[in-house]
Amino acid sequence: MSAEMTETKPARNGVLYMRLADEILAYIRDNHIRSGERIPSERRLAEIFSTSRTSIREAVRVLQNKNILEVQIGNGMFVKSGLAEGTIHIELWKIDYMEILELKTLLEYSIIAQLCEYISPADLHAIEQSLVPLEKAYERGVFDQKADYRFHQRIRSCCRNLTLVQLLDNLVIKLDEYSRQMEIQWLAWYHTVPLHRELYEAIRDHDVERAHAAFYGIFEIDKRALEE
Repeated sequence: MSAEMTETKPARNGVLYMRLADEILAYIRDNHIRSGERIPSERRLAEIFSTSRTSIREAVRVLQNKNILEVQIGNGMFVKSGLAEGTIHIELWKIDYMEILELKTLLEYSIIAQLCEYISPADLHAIEQSLVPLEKAYERGVFDQKADYRFHQRIRSCCRNLTLVQLLDNLVIKLDEYSRQMEIQWLAWYHTVPLHRELYEAIRDHDVERAHAAFYGIFEIDKRALEE
């Protein structure tokens, strides 16, 4: 390993633990740190990536759980012995969360347009029923994330294009896996609840423009929450 290591660019503001973990992996690769060798200290990594030691600690924990790093108390952090060169990668960490969210939004736009054209009374009733627990939580000053998921899942399930539904479901699963490592304030999502009612009513009234406006409002709040 070279005595003078290559500096990498500081991690962007708002970088989450999984992305920061990926930056550490890139650092290991760029500096040719091999299995069994020590990586810089927590303090030094915080300086390199212009972030807090707490964030570095969480990113290291992610890498420990993936059996990529080993932390030896008093000795430092080491690349796990036996890890094959070139195998260091983690699915989706190089993909920007915002880009995936935008893709999901575009696909859901298509479904909403279809439902505004035609939706059965039974499906419409099911969407409204899925909205009830979300609104009840809202009245208590709480955002019910599970109820929010069920509402959007119900809308997706009304689509006649099963391939599109499956694609969206897979995207949502991946986003959920990714977002578990993100520091998102639920209070921002709380303010999307009235827009869910607006979305439902627009679909009921076959008003695609109003439905898209409501859905875009939800997306914009999501986007701001992620950028904070």
